[in-house]
Amino acid sequence: MKILVGNGFIMISNINIRLTRNKNKIKSINNIAFPLMVNMVSGILMGLVGQAMIGRISLDAYGAVGLIDNTLYSVTGVLGMIAIAFNIHGAQSLGRNDENEFLNLFSLGMYVSIFIGILFFLISILFGTHILQHLFGIKGRVLKEALDYLNIFSLSVGLNMILFMFSAYLKVKNKTKYIFYGNTISSILNIMFSYVLIFGKCGFPQMGVTGAAIASVLSLSLNVLIYIFVVRIDKPLKLYNTNFKNIKKLHITALPLMGQEFLESTVITIGINSILGRLGILELSAYTLIFQIINFALMPMYAYSSASLTLVGKGKGASDLFEINDIPKLCIIISFLFSLFIAIVVIIFRNKVPYIITDDVNLIKMSSSYIVIGIIANVFNLPATVYKYSLQGINDEMWVFLSSVALNLFSLGIIFILTLVFRMGLYGVYIGIFIDYLLLSVIFILRYNFSLGKYRKNNLSKKTEI
Repeated sequence: MKILVGNGFIMISNINIRLTRNKNKIKSINNIAFPLMVNMVSGILMGLVGQAMIGRISLDAYGAVGLIDNTLYSVTGVLGMIAIAFNIHGAQSLGRNDENEFLNLFSLGMYVSIFIGILFFLISILFGTHILQHLFGIKGRVLKEALDYLNIFSLSVGLNMILFMFSAYLKVKNKTKYIFYGNTISSILNIMFSYVLIFGKCGFPQMGVTGAAIASVLSLSLNVLIYIFVVRIDKPLKLYNTNFKNIKKLHITALPLMGQEFLESTVITIGINSILGRLGILELSAYTLIFQIINFALMPMYAYSSASLTLVGKGKGASDLFEINDIPKLCIIISFLFSLFIAIVVIIFRNKVPYIITDDVNLIKMSSSYIVIGIIANVFNLPATVYKYSLQGINDEMWVFLSSVALNLFSLGIIFILTLVFRMGLYGVYIGIFIDYLLLSVIFILRYNFSLGKYRKNNLSKKTEI
């Protein structure tokens, strides 16, 4: 009887320890993810206001700015993987309590970001006209508007890369509230600057797209200054304190991450759009509109995936198997609850939500009829993304990239067959997307559990040797 009671107390004690540990982990996760999620929402809202102002200049201006923005954001997204590489290795360094290596990696990432930013600006100034004319086929008034915007806004690539580095620093340090503060202040100032410079208010001349570019660069520069101030309080900036052996480590990690970003943001998008283009402009537009709505619902996924990458990296650095095991699961549960709430609201108001983006009756009708299946198709996007980031956090980014290439190309083939051969239209596209995310979820989870098993064996063998 005493033994049973004793065992009961031990079990209850273990459960309490587990619950306490999970509460602490949930707090750590939310400290990183929640400010990032709120920041994404505010960024989208501010972006819509900015687009509305540019749309009131002229159709040529709107098209030119949209082209440059989309192109440079794609370029910045790929090059910004240097900051993600720092996030991974920086988190592992702090997990090992190696502050010097963390600061060294940060300095190297900054050097590379500044160099690439300056190089990209010079290329844009010297070859911008040639690129816009021959690569994009722009001419006439649109070319002039695009050049006026590009010559200034090309500075945003370097500035954004620097901001990504600071953001990664603050994420690893669990100080993401400063990311929210900095981006919110920057976004508000961007709107104010844009209004004054685009429309010529407060005594300034009316500058159109040039004013929009100046406003963006000014607000990004002020955001950099805010981050410099915050980071200097935490630790004096010493960009000269570097060990260039770590540059190999950063680039070995960054290259597959860049490949992954290029695959997902460019190759897959072009592939699906080329298939949709054969269905018709209405189907393509409906898919694009639904994609924007679903991306809004999936914002918690991106925020909590980023938290998982950081905390799993720290767990690996500290050889904390409990941390590595539990963090992705908790991130999936929390982000799922947030996304579920948004998805339910979207489904209930599916006939009203598209009106936020368009007033085309036919587009709204088609989008409303496909929103539910679009949401269902992305259910497994959540575990696939969280475990993708988690695998990257334990330095398995090359495996993630290669397996993603194989599965995404396979899924594109399925989408092509279902959509164009079996003539299933948008249903075929969403069935293919569902299969893609399902397969990615399965292989990423299996790979992650396999990696955990290897860590357990290594730890046991080390303990046995001791």
